[in-house]
Amino acid sequence: MSFLIVSRLLLECLDGVYGYLVHFLFNPPTPLPFPHLTLLPRDEQFTSYRTSAYRLHLFETLSGYKFVMFTDPKTEGMRAQLRRIYEGPFLEYVVRNPLVKMDSREYGVDNDQFRAALDRLVRGLPAFA
Repeated sequence: MSFLIVSRLLLECLDGVYGYLVHFLFNPPTPLPFPHLTLLPRDEQFTSYRTSAYRLHLFETLSGYKFVMFTDPKTEGMRAQLRRIYEGPFLEYVVRNPLVKMDSREYGVDNDQFRAALDRLVRGLPAFA
């Protein structure tokens, strides 16, 4: 390519970047039309749902894994325990194990070590004693 073509392409790229910068620096973002639909910090997101028959607890990791547990409706939040499941048995026996299929929606996690470690951890929780 000739010097003239390269310099013209570079000038067009810089002009585009300059246009975006000017637009975002001098035009503040408009407020959302529905302020109640704003993104919440992680600590304020949905963590549990209670009915008369059960309570559903949810913990979602930054990488998108969701851990769900059903308990008695009187049980307090189990988010910390779900996090322990993620940080302990799940990372140890599923994520760090190259032989485990991560996309198995039909069968779930098919790893006996993970299931045994999860069973020990859950049976040791005060809510399940």
